[in-house]
Amino acid sequence: MSDYSIGYQQLQDLAQQAGLQQSGAEMHGRMLGMMCVDCGRSRDVLARLACDEDAESLVTQELREAVEGLYRETWSALDGVGTGFSLLLPEEGDYLQRCQALIDWARGFLRGLALVGVHGGEDLELRGRHALADIARIAECDPAEVPEDLDAFEEACEFVWVATVLVRELLVVDSGDRH
Repeated sequence: MSDYSIGYQQLQDLAQQAGLQQSGAEMHGRMLGMMCVDCGRSRDVLARLACDEDAESLVTQELREAVEGLYRETWSALDGVGTGFSLLLPEEGDYLQRCQALIDWARGFLRGLALVGVHGGEDLELRGRHALADIARIAECDPAEVPEDLDAFEEACEFVWVATVLVRELLVVDSGDRH
């Protein structure tokens, strides 16, 4: 699922060591949400990702470098046609953990959009609002209530990826900020 220089578990471990309450998936989702509008211009990525947490707990240089590197790699993969990025999720392991990571990613994505001024997608055309509503439904899931079905999980991941590309495309077109 991931073509980044840092894996899900590595980012997760660094975030926990720094005292960050967000999962690695939520951080990555928030990054993508911000990128849908700010087009890769965020300056202090870690501070923006941790806007609702104590920034003093995030001072580890290793975490800062990892997050900034992930941001650059994600932006590079997303810029253009938007087909190169992937969701930063655990590639294997416990099914509930993987479901929770997808839910966290969806929550992070919606929070990232809110950070850059997109609240509920009022400015998006209907298909963009539907995509955001579907991502919000995923963000509200309880992983304990999700039946174990790997095919359905992969389909949900693919849907979130497609919806993210759609929302970004609609927001970039609306803002006129193309590269």
